[in-house]
Amino acid sequence: MASAGLQILGVVLTLLGWVNALVSCALPMWKALLLAFLTFG
Repeated sequence: MASAGLQILGVVLTLLGWVNALVSCALPMWKALLLAFLTFG
């Protein structure tokens, strides 16, 4: 059985992966929305 430290490390890396995926998907959309708002605002 894995130690508690390895389990915590796995959870932290998983959460960081989810955050990274969300940011990488949301960032281009926010940039496009901001550009459209400033252009046509």
